[in-house]
Amino acid sequence: MNSRYRSILSGRHYAHLMKLVNFIRKENKQDESSPDGSTLPPLPGNTADCMPANRSDQLKRVIQEAPESVAGGKFPQEGETVGRDEEAVSFSGDCYRLPPDLLAQLADRVKNGDRVHTERVLDLLCHQNLESGRLAPVMVKWFFLDLQCTLLKLLDSAHVDFRDIFPLDPDPVSMLTEAATAEILYARTKAMYIKACSFMRGERTDRNERMVQAIIRFIEEHYGDNKLSLSMISEAMGLSPVYISSFFKKYSGENITDFIMKTRMKHAKRLLEQNLTVQEIAAKVGYANNIVLTRAFKRMEGITPGSYRQNLKHTE
Repeated sequence: MNSRYRSILSGRHYAHLMKLVNFIRKENKQDESSPDGSTLPPLPGNTADCMPANRSDQLKRVIQEAPESVAGGKFPQEGETVGRDEEAVSFSGDCYRLPPDLLAQLADRVKNGDRVHTERVLDLLCHQNLESGRLAPVMVKWFFLDLQCTLLKLLDSAHVDFRDIFPLDPDPVSMLTEAATAEILYARTKAMYIKACSFMRGERTDRNERMVQAIIRFIEEHYGDNKLSLSMISEAMGLSPVYISSFFKKYSGENITDFIMKTRMKHAKRLLEQNLTVQEIAAKVGYANNIVLTRAFKRMEGITPGSYRQNLKHTE
């Protein structure tokens, strides 16, 4: 068992991963008891974070020209050749590379539901690793295995069950076992990442909506408190005033201080229908006195509370 992954994945995701590892070991005829059998290739390297525009066409060719059989057959050994007869190159132990900075970007893009940039990072990783054609089929498998491990890891850190995203295909092992070419592996890997992005984007939307409703509920529960303010709300939510202000504006379309005033005016108009003085109403909706209420009411409604009450009587 590979301790590198045991420590970062929960039981259900680790089980998926080990199925993949065992499948590749079996096809590569490695002995699981071998001391080196559980060691993945190193992950060195450093690179830019976007695919050059003029390389996108090459990516498709690179994937198509990767070793045609990656799901079975004889694997080349050191010094043997890999590739088509007319373009055979010597395999000298090349390993794939997954730079930590790109993996971090990939995880961040998926968690934010950013499909466009997720695809760009995947394209870049695939282009960098398959362009030369020097990776042996087993290394191609390890490459896509590690990409799937990255997906499992980020889902695990977000407390998302793989089965919630792929209810009809709960076993990611099939991604490798049923794929015959690198092109198919890549298509399936990208499809999984895209589906994860869609799921995470939906989760993010739901969280944002829940937070907006939580802020509105807090205002409704505390509009009568003359201490109600952006600072009070941010403290209750455990977030900074700047974040709460920009978040509420972005997702509700209203300035939060205006929303507080509008909520107070809504309740003030309701209370004006009752036999209460303006001073009493001011205290009930969070204003220090009737002067402050009158000023706010006229700003929002265009008339004073007294005029509003008179209009109510005329309409009865």
